[in-house]
Amino acid sequence: MGPLVSVLINNFNYGLFLSDAIDSALGQAYSNTEIIVVDDGSLDVSRDVIRGYGNRIISLFKPNGGQASAFNSAFAASKGEWILFLDSDDYFAPAKAETILSHAYQFGSAALIAHNLNYCDGENRPFATGNVSFEALKLVDDRKRARQGKLRINLPATSALALRRDILSQILPMPEEGTATQGRVLDQADNYIKIAALSLTPVLLIPERLATQRIHGENLYSRLGDKGETKLEWYLVRARIAFRLKERYPSLSKLVWKQYGRMLFQLSNSKSPGAKRILEQVRADFSPFEYSPVCCFYVCGAFFKSLLTSCMRVSGMQ
Repeated sequence: MGPLVSVLINNFNYGLFLSDAIDSALGQAYSNTEIIVVDDGSLDVSRDVIRGYGNRIISLFKPNGGQASAFNSAFAASKGEWILFLDSDDYFAPAKAETILSHAYQFGSAALIAHNLNYCDGENRPFATGNVSFEALKLVDDRKRARQGKLRINLPATSALALRRDILSQILPMPEEGTATQGRVLDQADNYIKIAALSLTPVLLIPERLATQRIHGENLYSRLGDKGETKLEWYLVRARIAFRLKERYPSLSKLVWKQYGRMLFQLSNSKSPGAKRILEQVRADFSPFEYSPVCCFYVCGAFFKSLLTSCMRVSGMQ
């Protein structure tokens, strides 16, 4: 029997889709798995759905604390050598765990594996998107580039990620902020995990489509859109993630400073009435800025590069 694989399912009010996620985890061709389902204070039928699976899964019921809190709780309860994340409105292909382990055996240096996704709507109707895709098997080591602030890999959604336990144990538990539903919506703990993991291990990109992401109009994160006050709140989320990453991983300072410089430009250039409020909150609570020549170089460089890009875009439109 091969190594134990843990599937971590985090759920908040996705009772309509939850059984598909759990069934896909239980239906893996690779049998040595444990399924851990964390319900993060759902108010719908989710907890009844979870209880219906009895001892076939490990059930954790907790008050609403956000995605980071759910990830931390699930990982603490797990024992697997490999950890597969699954959002409760998505589902796995039957060969997912088996395929991940096969590639992990061949590429022992990669403790992070990412794969392609299929997409469907709320009625399980498939559709194509222009999202991240990997055309061929590729091993990428971005650890040095991460320290230089030059990450080149855009990782897919959480349901397309697998991490080896020894690396994930260096990332989790992660900082938990925000309470109740609003805190969860503005959590984006997966970005923290992605950036931290890329700085700690090579990533193996594989072309197989081993999970389906459901885009149904009620997605907690994708539904937030890209307009108005919501977009401004995303800047606050990104600042918080960057701030916490720099706290825990000082080697990522250059990457964080560049992100901060771009964010300062975006907020300074925003015409939204709430931009000033968000900018002040970022500076007060989550600023990674240090009054050192190196910090000023990277923050100002990213700011002015963003300004130049914006001017060139405007000029090209005229």
